[in-house]
Amino acid sequence: MAKKKLLLVADTYYPKVDGILRFTEEFLKRASSDFDISLLVPEFDHKKRPEKTHFIVPSKHLSLSGYPNMELSFQNLRTIKGSIKEADIIYIQGPALISYLSMYYGKKYKKKVVSYMHVIPWELFEQFIP
Repeated sequence: MAKKKLLLVADTYYPKVDGILRFTEEFLKRASSDFDISLLVPEFDHKKRPEKTHFIVPSKHLSLSGYPNMELSFQNLRTIKGSIKEADIIYIQGPALISYLSMYYGKKYKKKVVSYMHVIPWELFEQFIP
C-alpha cells in the first residue's frame, strides 16, 4: 500500500532555527517511515535545498515578529496551490501568511488539514496590537 502524501507547511525555515524548525526536524525523523513527506517553506537559505521541498519567495519589505512574510506574487500562489493539490494531508506549523493560505487552499481542494500554532496567542496579540 502506498504511503499517504503529507505536506508539512511552515512559515520559517533554515537558517532561522526556532521551535518550529526543531519540531519540523523531529517530525521528519519520526514520521518519514509512515508518510511520503514534502515541505512548503520560505526560501531563506539557498544552500539547504532538500528533495521534495517547495519554496516560497520571501518578501524583502514585509516582516512580522522577525520573520519575513511571503512575497505576494502569482508565482508563490501557484507554488502553494500546486503543493496542496499534490498532497493527501496538509500539516501546518503556523501562524503566518503561508500557513493561512495553505489552510484556505487545503479546505478549498478538500484535503485533510491539521494546524498547530507555535505561539501563545495572548502574548502575540499583546506584542503586536496596540
